[in-house]
Amino acid sequence: FMGTYADYYYLPADRHVFAVPPELPDEALGFVNYVWICDDCFLATSDRKIQEFSQRYKAEVDLPFACLVSPYTVSEPKIAALVDAGMNDIQMGIQASSERMLKIYQRDKINAKVRESAAILNKFRDRLPPPKYDFILDNPYETTDDYIATFKLLLDLPRPYCLNLFSMLFYPGMKLHADAERDGMVKDRVASYRKRFDQKRTVYVNVVFGMFNLGFVPRPLLRLLASTPVVKAMSGRTGSAIVKFVWGVVRKRRAGSQRARGKKSNRASRVTHE
Repeated sequence: FMGTYADYYYLPADRHVFAVPPELPDEALGFVNYVWICDDCFLATSDRKIQEFSQRYKAEVDLPFACLVSPYTVSEPKIAALVDAGMNDIQMGIQASSERMLKIYQRDKINAKVRESAAILNKFRDRLPPPKYDFILDNPYETTDDYIATFKLLLDLPRPYCLNLFSMLFYPGMKLHADAERDGMVKDRVASYRKRFDQKRTVYVNVVFGMFNLGFVPRPLLRLLASTPVVKAMSGRTGSAIVKFVWGVVRKRRAGSQRARGKKSNRASRVTHE
């Protein structure tokens, strides 16, 4: 798969179904109690090969594991085989939903696959925890209308689910970084390395993404908060000021609560030692 914002991947068509490096001694695996398959292209093979992998994994490893997947490669037989082999967590990259942003990310025609894959994962809700869906925030190319399109997708996806929310990082060497430099959005290349993907901006659309991540928020309320009139109103100057003010109050209260807990813990510690 090829993208404009992350690395390029090449997947051999006839890779081994199951392999452990021969130089790794058996005793080196004695401390391992969980496996994370961090490969977006892991399912980019046939149902049969995933079923073969699952059978061998269950027979030879038999440890719980997590898996990254792409909407392009999810199928019900693959997920069924992996769940049977011990998969107990799954993460799928979506990133955005508007047609304009999908063209920028070179992920054309993915929305239908996202809905199809989410429906498949939802069939296993009794055997899997809520799937994690990845989204990119804070992309300067993304407009309010683009975010509204993504909110509409989220409202359509079956619940429950969790969102992994990442602030946009322009990686040097990628096409999107070159475009951002050309358009004046990246002025300091070193800063591209220093920014953390969890440093999200305090803006209304990011608050709405966070609300989607709270499983107890009723869908009608989410629909209201993500509606076009509300998003556009709250994305203006006045709305942004309100969001920053409220978030500042929340942060101060959190800090105050943490200090209070710290003092209480210290007093309890002194009493114990006395």
